[in-house]
Amino acid sequence: MIIIRKATERDYPGIVEIMGKAASSEELEGFVPPTEVFRKFLIRLKSQVELTERGVLIAELNLKPVGFVFFIQKNDCLEIEEIDVLREYQKKGVGKALMNEVERIARDRNTGSLITGTSINSEGIPWKAYGFWIRMGFHDTGERIDSGYGFKYCKLIKNC
Repeated sequence: MIIIRKATERDYPGIVEIMGKAASSEELEGFVPPTEVFRKFLIRLKSQVELTERGVLIAELNLKPVGFVFFIQKNDCLEIEEIDVLREYQKKGVGKALMNEVERIARDRNTGSLITGTSINSEGIPWKAYGFWIRMGFHDTGERIDSGYGFKYCKLIKNC
């Protein structure tokens, strides 16, 4: 059974480990920013984990952290900044369980929508998460934002 809970400060090392094991370096090629940008993201994520009102949830299976989601409230929407699941637990309902909890939180907060995005490489191929977001009921807005790192950011939205 998958357990979803709020992350605590002691979960941070596990979150970093999940991020590092959610995709292979080959899969990431052409879809992620340089290492220094990733480090800044990790600093921001750590500050969110340390807040009292956290927007970071952990998915556990048999008491083992296997995934997480990081989201922030922006006006009348929740923006999903990151969701990662260990490769060996992908396509087993972990991401869906995390998103079901995020959606419950969004409804409780009366937010109008959920926003997220994924990368599209220079060849126009979307990151593997694109299909996940579509299956979760998100719609591609058609908006493409140049990352400045050789790939684009594809904005996705779901009304609550």
